[in-house]
Amino acid sequence: MVPEKYHNQTCVIIATGPSLSKDQISTIETAHSLNRCKVITVNNAYQLAPFTDAHISYNENWWEYYMAENDLILLRDRGCEMWTKQKNVATSFDINFIKTKPGGKHGNGLSKDRTLIHENHGSGPMAMNLATLYGFKKILLVGHDMKYPKDYDGRKKITGGKRHFFGEYPKSMQHWASTRVGKHTNGVMEGYCEYYTSMVSDLEKLNVKVINCTPESALQCFKMGNLKDELE
Repeated sequence: MVPEKYHNQTCVIIATGPSLSKDQISTIETAHSLNRCKVITVNNAYQLAPFTDAHISYNENWWEYYMAENDLILLRDRGCEMWTKQKNVATSFDINFIKTKPGGKHGNGLSKDRTLIHENHGSGPMAMNLATLYGFKKILLVGHDMKYPKDYDGRKKITGGKRHFFGEYPKSMQHWASTRVGKHTNGVMEGYCEYYTSMVSDLEKLNVKVINCTPESALQCFKMGNLKDELE
């Protein structure tokens, strides 16, 4: 069960888009040290933000690969609350298990049940649901580019750009969400953006304010803002 321990507070959700920068992380870390925000990291974002308060990842093989790294174990042991939808992973690595509702009629949008989050097809949307269950009322997004580099050819190949701030996952772990590039020539992950859009009405009902502070993000369903200004 997700505890409502951050009622009415501000949260920064850090995802792994290529726009994520050390300057952004420095701004967040300073605000975090001044107790102006809490932090939730998604996938490899913990590598830049080891001060994170909570961490979530969607894929089982992600946990199996990165839990072999001492940094992630140290993060867990110092009190970062880690969440997985795989019960066997939670047991193996002594982290938190959370039930999920798959996509479809009842798996999109946001769960209000503290024992359950909606998958919405990925770690980022799950982090959003986690934040609302924690009780946050202001959520800032960074690293949410929601688009592939312009040299992506639609066939799991990028020749010069990168999908993530760290480059690419090992080949055995690569997964490629639909971009519908035939409709959007700049590689916008329209299908993935739709899951966030499905949350908008639920967020309004919960009186949760979401501001996307990702420069040039393709995710347009939330108000855009400046990270430093929002953390003042």
